[in-house]
Amino acid sequence: MQKHGGRHVVTALCANRGGAVAPHHACGPFSLTHIEKYELRGRNNIYFMCVEFIDGRFVGYAPVVEAEEDDSEAYIGLSTSADGVSWRPWTRVVRSERDVDLGAKKFRYRSLDQPVCGLLRREGRTTLYVQREVPGIYSPSQDCCNKPRTRLEAVDVTQWVA
Repeated sequence: MQKHGGRHVVTALCANRGGAVAPHHACGPFSLTHIEKYELRGRNNIYFMCVEFIDGRFVGYAPVVEAEEDDSEAYIGLSTSADGVSWRPWTRVVRSERDVDLGAKKFRYRSLDQPVCGLLRREGRTTLYVQREVPGIYSPSQDCCNKPRTRLEAVDVTQWVA
């Protein structure tokens, strides 16, 4: 991962002290999470991951890039886990684009859009908010003077979280 600068998510298992938050020294070492059907390789990138504990399981969502030399896919992915270490395959809840380095005119490995941490649960519905067109992240057709305004988009993710 370091050779190409790819990002991934790490976790540490901590002792449960009767429901209280464990002190940092009660946690084990950091280790990489495992996401089914997601390959750890240099051009793949999970920029960050928001994780919540809902109804007895972990729900994680992240801006994800899966990239080959000429081909790539960027999206907001959602996954679930029983233990916070081993995760189900990504469900692609929102399509995005991969960004470019405007000066060098070459692709980087972030998505133009990013999830807002904190799912909204109301009246039996679960909503994920996505910040579209994050400032400072550009697609090949954009530059500093040709970029849509950033905005929030509500995405109903109830079917994947219920």
